[in-house]
Amino acid sequence: MTAPNLSWTARMRTGLRGMALLALALLAAACAGDRAGMRHSAGYVASGDYAPPGPPHDPWGPYIAEAAARHDVPEVWIREVMRVESAGRPDAVSSAGAMGLMQLMPATWEELRLRYQLGPDPFHPRDNILAGTAYLREMYDRFGAPGFLAAYNAGPGTFERYLARQRSLPDETRRYVATIAPRIAHVGPVNRAAPEVYAAAAVPTEIPPGLRRVGRAAPAQLAYRAPPSPPMHVQPATTVAARTVPTPPPVTAPVREPVIVRAALPPAPPAPPAPSGRFQLISSAHAAPALAAPRPAQIDGAWAIQVGAFQGHGPARNAIEQARRAAPELLASAAPAVSRVRTDEGELVRARLVGLSAAAAVAACQQVERRGLRCIAVAPDAQG
Repeated sequence: MTAPNLSWTARMRTGLRGMALLALALLAAACAGDRAGMRHSAGYVASGDYAPPGPPHDPWGPYIAEAAARHDVPEVWIREVMRVESAGRPDAVSSAGAMGLMQLMPATWEELRLRYQLGPDPFHPRDNILAGTAYLREMYDRFGAPGFLAAYNAGPGTFERYLARQRSLPDETRRYVATIAPRIAHVGPVNRAAPEVYAAAAVPTEIPPGLRRVGRAAPAQLAYRAPPSPPMHVQPATTVAARTVPTPPPVTAPVREPVIVRAALPPAPPAPPAPSGRFQLISSAHAAPALAAPRPAQIDGAWAIQVGAFQGHGPARNAIEQARRAAPELLASAAPAVSRVRTDEGELVRARLVGLSAAAAVAACQQVERRGLRCIAVAPDAQG
């Protein structure tokens, strides 16, 4: 019997140990890479050095309270969205690249950062919560509740196409609304979304799969002046200077709107006095009571906004561009409409953006007014 070759056996054992160590090193590197991947997105990196301002049981409470007060959003809305989105982890990054406590996509974060003059770090809990809360408010102003949850999760463009029955909602979005909506249904902002928003973007808490199911009846449209929005001045962690472009003041003389006459209809009851507010809706309710559900065009893009009447085409076009900059996402697909109209002070040039849904027109005017510009949301029957 031949004696075993001890030197060869020793070499084999050494080689196997080396391969095992190499495998462990590669595994550790891969795990470290995964951990690093959970802390960055689109060039943004979470530093991890975010000292909570609150106690252990509510580490981000002071930031939540600040954001709720600034944007008129109930604290429970912020907490529930944060709970579902990130489970309270400031360095969380989704597989799609959404970042931080409120899970903001990089492009959305950048837009909100510039709009509300926030700092450069999207993972910073204060700025992330302020931006996410502002976005919740924008979606609520545009779609009401619980539609704002669907828009926050799937994106406003996706939700708009769902409302227009052009596509279905993702299963994740339907579960998202069903999870959060029942927990926040008992509370709302001080300044509620306009009734037209709820009428145009109404969805149930349990959204069924497939295309949107629209009932035969719809809420009657009301003449409504939205209450004033809370101030939107956010003091950032790092202030970014914003450039303002002066807008020529519109002529204050009222523009004559066409008189709407409907034969064989009883006179409309007088509208109740509207509370003071930031912008005005010109609705068909001024002309006659609603006898049927609004036409599909009132949901699918027959609304407009008016941003003034001026003494020339140049100021009118400038006002339209300033409105676009104030609400870029809402007005990206709206068409400019400049026309001459007769007023008590002579002929003026009226500036409008057309081709909007009711919800988009109301929300756009709110954003435009926050920039100090005038804006009127115009219903289809009031256009002329």
